[in-house]
Amino acid sequence: MALGCNEAGTLRYFAEGTTRAGFEEYICLMNPGDADVLATLTFMGAAGALIPIAVTVPAGRRQTVLVNDLIGPELDVSCMVTSGQPLVAERPMYFDYQGACRGGHITTGATASAAQALFAEGCTRPGFDEYICLMNPGDAVAAVQVECMDSAGSVTRTSCDVKARSRVTLRMVDLVGSDKDVSVRLTSLLPLVAERAMYFNYRTPAALTLAAMGDVNLDISPVHEGDFAYPWSSIRGIIQDADLAFANLECSVSYRGEPVPGKEFTFRGSPDALPYMREAGLDVVSLANNHVRDYGAEALMDSFAYLDAAGLARCGAGADWAQAHEAAYLVGNGLKVAFLAYNDINWPGWQAGSGYPGVADAAEVGQMQADIAAVKRNADLVVVSFHWGTERKYVPDGSQDYYAHAAVDAGADLVLGHHPHVVQGFEIYGGKLIAYSLGNFVFSPGSPECRWTILSRITINQNGFCGAALYPAYIDGCRPELLGGTAADSWLGQVAELCAQRGTSMSVSGGVGHIP
Repeated sequence: MALGCNEAGTLRYFAEGTTRAGFEEYICLMNPGDADVLATLTFMGAAGALIPIAVTVPAGRRQTVLVNDLIGPELDVSCMVTSGQPLVAERPMYFDYQGACRGGHITTGATASAAQALFAEGCTRPGFDEYICLMNPGDAVAAVQVECMDSAGSVTRTSCDVKARSRVTLRMVDLVGSDKDVSVRLTSLLPLVAERAMYFNYRTPAALTLAAMGDVNLDISPVHEGDFAYPWSSIRGIIQDADLAFANLECSVSYRGEPVPGKEFTFRGSPDALPYMREAGLDVVSLANNHVRDYGAEALMDSFAYLDAAGLARCGAGADWAQAHEAAYLVGNGLKVAFLAYNDINWPGWQAGSGYPGVADAAEVGQMQADIAAVKRNADLVVVSFHWGTERKYVPDGSQDYYAHAAVDAGADLVLGHHPHVVQGFEIYGGKLIAYSLGNFVFSPGSPECRWTILSRITINQNGFCGAALYPAYIDGCRPELLGGTAADSWLGQVAELCAQRGTSMSVSGGVGHIP
């Protein structure tokens, strides 16, 4: 979209322009007069001006020039259009930018160079790539001062030289980093022409596939003699095939610490198990649960270090309150995803505080919603995990409904629940999927009903929930084994009934459940 000119002129500057692969640049010339006009197109690249090209524009006619054909491929160029009589000039440019966004932009260009240029808009958030194109039509080197200003009052300053009759391109993410909204002021003692180009894929239709599991307890060495690869051997292929994979880590991971007095069950996994978990395809875990501090603060702090060393992202717990509320950011299929986690099954001393290691508390609903809103500004998708509900209860509690809906209302794109140790139904609320309980996964269940579980492969994009495939499994010892035949269909039929209670339709085909 471009505004029309109020009048024709004899000089027009276009700072932006490129003939790179995926770009087609044109110069459109209009002669509203009664006589033919000779125009000169002077293109200026990083190395200086190219040979000027003369174009005759007949009276009362339009002339269109494909820049790619005039100057050749793979060049970033500015253009100065001059003529003896007034013309109207515009530059359309059509693009397929890195296969991520397609579109075009048009400008009437500048009628004069200036010593200052101001740009209020600017963005380096996910999906945005911003450039400032500087054109120096003069005969001397121009020293340019660049000031980038954000909403918090931070100013990033840099400088560059633009050679005579040449072009320089500044990429904004290289100047200020990612996830920023910035304004720019350019100043120079010599007059320049500046243009901002921004290529973006706003609310991309790309979809993310997430393999989601419930409770994982790595305190399993007595079960299978320390063979930490064994629990993942039946299902790793499905996990690895997803863009990202998530689970709730229902233990600390350390060699240190003592069991918390008074707890009936305390879990501490071996750090040796983490590389096998990562190799199986896990990317991120929630630590917001009622067992992560079972062996005290030192084991919890060890868990952070061991997870980081294994390349497993974490959320829901931290060295203090602020860290417990930080998101884990990952990228899957080109989408930046923020993971947050909260615990509603609290043991005294579990919540993080100022200088105190612990978990994020789900009961702080206002804070939870503020966290979601904050990370939503820096990510394409937000996944929120909750440790909640009542053990061995197939129907979600009222508090689960409340927290889940509050999370979606605040901007969550997917809600994943765990703790009941049995599978609960799925709900679609506000176009977003809520998994109220994913059950146990890698675990040594104490009750027969807690051995029946699912591995969910969920597909979402920025518009909401796209679909889910539910793979039925039965936990033998500590190992979830995929089911087939009548056993799979029977178990999935029960899951379908639980989903129907939440108003969600689920079909079964080929031993796999499908929503919708």
